[in-house]
Amino acid sequence: MLSIHYKDGYKEIRRGEKQDVAIKNLYLGTLIEREKNKVWFYFVDAQFVESDGKTFRRLREMEGAYPYLTSDSYLTSYGTMITHHGGRVAVYEDNFKTYRQLSYSIRDEGNKVALYYEDPYANTWLLYLTDTLRYYDKNKKNFVNIPIQDNQKLGAIHIAGAHCFKQGELWIASLLGVQIVRLSDGKVLKTFTTRDGLTTTNLYSLIGDEAGGVWVSTQDGISRIDSKTYKIDNYFVGRDLPIASIYSMPINRGIQHRGKYSGNLYYKGSSGLLMFNPKDIKEQPNTAKIVFTDIKIMNESVQMDSTITVAKIIELAPDADMLTIEFTLLNFSNPQFNSYEYQLMGFDKRRINGYNNNTATYTNLEPGTYRFRVWAKNDRGVPTKDFSELIIIKNPYLWQTWWFRLLAAFVILGGAAGLVYWRLSNLNKQKLILEQKVEERTAEIVRQKDEISTIASNLAVSMEETNALNEELNITLDQLKEQTTLIEKKNIEIVAGINYAKRIQTAMLPQQEQYSEFVPPFWVFYRPRDIVSGDFYWISEVRFSHKKKRILIAAVDCTGHGVPGALMSMIGHNLLDEVTATLEVHSPCQILTVLNKLVRKTLRQQDTDNRDGMEISLLAIDVQKNEASLSCSQIIFAGANRPLCYVDALGVLQTVKGDKMPIGGHERQMLQEFTEFVLPHEGIKRLYLFSDGYQDQFGGYHKKRFSKRRLAELLEKTTLLELEDQKKAIEETFEDWLNTGREYQIDDALVLGIEVVAYT
Repeated sequence: MLSIHYKDGYKEIRRGEKQDVAIKNLYLGTLIEREKNKVWFYFVDAQFVESDGKTFRRLREMEGAYPYLTSDSYLTSYGTMITHHGGRVAVYEDNFKTYRQLSYSIRDEGNKVALYYEDPYANTWLLYLTDTLRYYDKNKKNFVNIPIQDNQKLGAIHIAGAHCFKQGELWIASLLGVQIVRLSDGKVLKTFTTRDGLTTTNLYSLIGDEAGGVWVSTQDGISRIDSKTYKIDNYFVGRDLPIASIYSMPINRGIQHRGKYSGNLYYKGSSGLLMFNPKDIKEQPNTAKIVFTDIKIMNESVQMDSTITVAKIIELAPDADMLTIEFTLLNFSNPQFNSYEYQLMGFDKRRINGYNNNTATYTNLEPGTYRFRVWAKNDRGVPTKDFSELIIIKNPYLWQTWWFRLLAAFVILGGAAGLVYWRLSNLNKQKLILEQKVEERTAEIVRQKDEISTIASNLAVSMEETNALNEELNITLDQLKEQTTLIEKKNIEIVAGINYAKRIQTAMLPQQEQYSEFVPPFWVFYRPRDIVSGDFYWISEVRFSHKKKRILIAAVDCTGHGVPGALMSMIGHNLLDEVTATLEVHSPCQILTVLNKLVRKTLRQQDTDNRDGMEISLLAIDVQKNEASLSCSQIIFAGANRPLCYVDALGVLQTVKGDKMPIGGHERQMLQEFTEFVLPHEGIKRLYLFSDGYQDQFGGYHKKRFSKRRLAELLEKTTLLELEDQKKAIEETFEDWLNTGREYQIDDALVLGIEVVAYT
């Protein structure tokens, strides 16, 4: 009895002479779908059966006319049957009307044909148990050999099936997995194994469907490979396949066929013939959840409390240098085939394919906040809809926090300023007391002098009193000199403290050598009015990918100068780092808007009469790294009471004015947002950012301000010079302007020049 298994049941063909379909030998040799709803079955001993899916009819008219057919015969859709006879390949052609024996000998191969396959171009392939690839060309009416580049890579031992989706490429299933072979030179273009999602490489068959799917059968069931995306779905026996009595129908190596008209797939099994249509298999979504099963810090498991299981947040101590995370997909159907991908956002550059491994380990994490994400696929290769996420907070040491450093600098500078103020106040009080004593002693001397002139008799006594007063006055003068010396000493100590603050402030300023190749060359004219400055410049790199970065450059003028200005510059520098690094704000206009809010909050300007702030010109340059060079893709500017100047392709200096509002300051400006300007970056040679200290400086023969016009003319005139030469010209011009007018510097001065043409 031969059982033919369908979607809704199965049909049987029994051996016997009393039925229309009764045949002598039920050993199935091959089959072919001849037309719609009509399948031919060929059994050994040249017996043919035709079926419309419901009934069977024995084709007795075809029996006896084909004496050379064997169990290895193969029916084709174009009316040809390929068979073996006398050790040679023979063909029945023209709808089985003519018989011809080819010169090609099977014995030349030293092995038997493993299977036949007819591709979409009506070429019939003979696939052997060795490394031989041949097909029967119906036009040439003979076999054509295919050159093989590397026999070991082809893996042709025990070929289980083949399919051709496009001319020149053949998909082959063997014990090595599924391989795509280029037929022009036999090169293996792609190999699929268990690492790609197959349940095993012990494959029984391979059939291609009309939708571009490659179906391979195994002892576990059937797997489908998408020929375009290479996605693999696994369908297991007894669960996914829409086949009746599939438990008793394991798929074996042997006959495999796809119906040309119906799209049905036919497989020869151990107890009959299995048939189904790929359209009947409905994809089931992967609704399983990913859970975190264990978290180890320094190889010690932590308690999985609600902070981890619900809020999904875990905090690491500063000395926790090793973290291990275990996770699993709650899919218990063949869980050994579940696969995972994970990524630690802020640490891993891309997803890490863990395959079947469900553990991730990280060491030596820097302080900060990270997001650990896990994606999973079930045993059929269907991914989960969402990922699971765990927030990891690595706490810094106390001395690594920005607020501690800011507080330390504030304490040092505030303490120095307070000490100066206290000492000066005491010295002024002592000076007033001494002056009062001097006035009192002087009045006493005058009075005594008058008494001496009028009272001659008491001259000796008066002289003695005068001498005593003179001695007391000398003592007072000595005390005044001593206090003056003490004031000078304290002043030296205060100046030393401010010089130390200057070294701290200078260390925070950017230097060209500390940045990557993405940062353009630049020069800086930086001249504080006092020892420390309220002006500063700031540079930061924002990485979008390993080939693309955004360079942020700012020139900042804080309220005041000297020690108060330096304190404001420390606040501005740290808040810029917080906005770009911690809050991850990278747009110039948004950076200024957020910075405005933080400055007002830090200085408590809503609750006090504090109106300190800063003026900023902020520049963003997007840099793309190509194969051998860097290129500028975009230049963006935003300004708070400060402009940007640049030299265009014609050598003319252009000015972009920023918004007329500062950072911090008046209440009415708190909710305003800043404007963003995109520059036409082609042809721009240099960009200039500056504070108002250079242009407002008095000097020259007429003791006037240097002015914006003179600064613009100076930048335009020197823009063709090399960077160092232009910086030298800017410095010399400023010195000459001061010396000619014999003026003192009235404000901190800052000018920054950036070379944009270096990218091209």
